[in-house]
Amino acid sequence: MSFSENLKSVREKKNLSQEQLAELLGVSGEVVSKWEQDAGYPETEIVIQIAKKLDVSLDCLLLDKPTKEETQELLEKRQAAYSPDRKISVQAYDGTVFTGDKFEVIKSKFPHKDGPVCHIVGSNSSLLGTLSAMFVGDYVILGWYSTIEDAKQEMNGLTLALQNGEASYQVKYYAEYEVSGIFRRKKIK
Repeated sequence: MSFSENLKSVREKKNLSQEQLAELLGVSGEVVSKWEQDAGYPETEIVIQIAKKLDVSLDCLLLDKPTKEETQELLEKRQAAYSPDRKISVQAYDGTVFTGDKFEVIKSKFPHKDGPVCHIVGSNSSLLGTLSAMFVGDYVILGWYSTIEDAKQEMNGLTLALQNGEASYQVKYYAEYEVSGIFRRKKIK
C-alpha cells in the first residue's frame, strides 16, 4: 500500500476524522484529504509528527509494515494456532490421516539429484509425544517436497487451517516420489 492508503487506514483505525487529524497536526482538513487521495505528500517533519500523533512507526506509514496492534493480533493468532489443545487431522501424501498439533519442515540430510529436498512431518507436542518422537521416531511424514518454497506454501496452508480452527487439512503441494534403493526417493516423471 502507498503512504496515502496507509495514512487513511491508520487514521480510521484510530477513529479520527480527517478534520481531527488536521487539527492535531496544525494543518487544514483539505491538506489531509489531498494526502489521502495521493494528490500531495507532507514534508518529512510532518510525516514524523503523524507517526507520533497516531502512535505508529514510520515503517507503518511509509513501508506498509503492520501497526503494533496488528503485530500483537498476529502473535496471538500464532500462539492460538500452536496451542497444545488444538489439533488438526491431516491427510498425508499417501492418504493416511494423522491428527496432531506439531508440524515441521525437515531438510533432507543426503539429498539425491532427483530426490526431495525436504519433507514435512507431524507429531504431537505433549511431553510423551515429543520424547517418543525423539527416541523412537513417533512422527508421520506428511509429504515430500521438491523445493523449500513448496514446503513453505504447505506449512502456510496448514498454519492457516489451524488458525481458522479447521478440523482437517489435506496436503496439496507435495511431489510424488518412488522408493529407489536404500533411503532414496526418485521423482516420478
